[in-house]
Amino acid sequence: MRFAWSGSIEHGLLLPPSHLEVLRRAKAVVAAALVAFAAPQADQKPAEVLVRIETAFGNIDLAIDTARAPITAGNFLKYVDGGFYDGGRFHRATRAANYTPNLPNRPLLEIIQGDINPSRGRERFAPIPLERTSVTGLTHVVGTVSMPRGNQADSARSGFVIHLNDQPSLNHGGMRFDDGQGTAAFGRVVAGLHVARAIQQQPVQGQSLAPAVEIRKAYRIRNPVVVFETEKGTIEIEVDAMRAPNSAANFLKYVDAKLYDGGTVNRAVRADNTVRHDVKIEVIQFQIDRARRREQLAPIPLERTSVTGLKHVDGVVSMARSGPDTARGSFSIVIGSQPELDFGGRRHADGQGFAVFGRVVSGMDVVRAIHGSPTGKSGPYGTESLDPPIRILSARRR
Repeated sequence: MRFAWSGSIEHGLLLPPSHLEVLRRAKAVVAAALVAFAAPQADQKPAEVLVRIETAFGNIDLAIDTARAPITAGNFLKYVDGGFYDGGRFHRATRAANYTPNLPNRPLLEIIQGDINPSRGRERFAPIPLERTSVTGLTHVVGTVSMPRGNQADSARSGFVIHLNDQPSLNHGGMRFDDGQGTAAFGRVVAGLHVARAIQQQPVQGQSLAPAVEIRKAYRIRNPVVVFETEKGTIEIEVDAMRAPNSAANFLKYVDAKLYDGGTVNRAVRADNTVRHDVKIEVIQFQIDRARRREQLAPIPLERTSVTGLKHVDGVVSMARSGPDTARGSFSIVIGSQPELDFGGRRHADGQGFAVFGRVVSGMDVVRAIHGSPTGKSGPYGTESLDPPIRILSARRR
């Protein structure tokens, strides 16, 4: 974020004028070089539960949709929470070389199929009712996770399939099954699709992986939560360690070193006090204890929203920066939707946006109270400077 100043304050960092021209010359080169590497990823939805599957080929992270497919998602999560998939197997892989299409109803099927640890087969839960795609709205596209079934519609139990090509034949009305009921989609791959494709290409006998690929562990991903105690009240932040690992790890290092203790929330950007009027935003900004600034860690690479899939919506937490790879300990909490802070947005002249790495899960009333606190002209951000700054009493993992 860039402001008119004797230097330039961008999202909280003050750059002397002597450094600005070098930065501006580099911006165009950086933007052009990095746009090509952006790999969009769908954002996590509020009711999705994240599950990680560990294999020898790497991890596959799934977002399980408990809102739209509650029965199937709940069944899968019972197996996950019970440790049933630990020591389980990916036992089936289909691809063009080992699958013969039977058109029009059974086109090429590209999948990998997993199931629980064979030693626990007798502990399987009862079959579940089929949640049809016509009801859930979830369809079989690349990356979809679904439940395989037998000839009876309500026969799914513990198996699951990761789809590696679009498969409308398995949606309700598709005729891969003679009854036209399809199978139940209940989640999607959010990271590690390349791992699924690597498993798909392993040796097979017919459609059976030979040998099967072991599922070492399957478990819910529980993001860290950090509790900030401030003069105005408590704010709890969930840190997205899966989708923004560099920014999250950096933030947690500052927390664990207690560098935010004694720091301040020293900036509140609002419509009535903004220094910059061409692209307006609404945020509050946190700084570490000034007495410990020499203990700041090295700057980290920018995790662009075009790669992480995380967007600047109400309550998200985002790293402050000047140049693309300059973020350190300062961060902001966003009030309202602020798409101009995303990759391609206009708030920063380089168009690279800012790195979202978490969200407020409790205390948005405190955030809004701080945002509405008095500001003046005596601080480093002119009329955006909180006067007085709000003290951070402590920041700890919950």
